[in-house]
Amino acid sequence: MTTTVAFGLAYKRKYMVSGFEKNLEQAILHLKDIEKDISLLGEKGAEARYRYNLACYQSLGGHFDSAELNLEKAIELNDRYGIQLRTDEDLVPLLAARPAAFEATNVDTSPGK
Repeated sequence: MTTTVAFGLAYKRKYMVSGFEKNLEQAILHLKDIEKDISLLGEKGAEARYRYNLACYQSLGGHFDSAELNLEKAIELNDRYGIQLRTDEDLVPLLAARPAAFEATNVDTSPGK
């Protein structure tokens, strides 16, 4: 499981440097590979972190439906992500596309805030 997460992070970093979208899609696939393992751990903190990071990757890739669901689940598991989302540049595409989706978090979701 640790290797899969490391591959996911490596592909995301490659995407951030190169802008090559295939790297981002590979990062998403690697993270999705461990979804069952994360849920089986039964640790809310680990699942919240996983869902938040997956939402970030999906936001960057334009997968807004999946990103919204994962971000909502992350916030449900750990409400600090409701605060963190306002400063995370990876979530700007999602928040720009779906500003009303996160109004309940009492956070200004305007891009750049």
